[in-house]
Amino acid sequence: MKLLVFAGSTRLQSHNRKLANNAAALARATGAEVTHIELSDYDIPM
Repeated sequence: MKLLVFAGSTRLQSHNRKLANNAAALARATGAEVTHIELSDYDIPM
């Protein structure tokens, strides 16, 4: 399975970011191929 994971917030300590990190780790542990992006790395209006 392939997954794209990202948080809906660009704040460093956001709950969304923590959930996204945990979801990515769980998915990797079960064998999924995970791409995790940070929205703050992209010049998009937020």
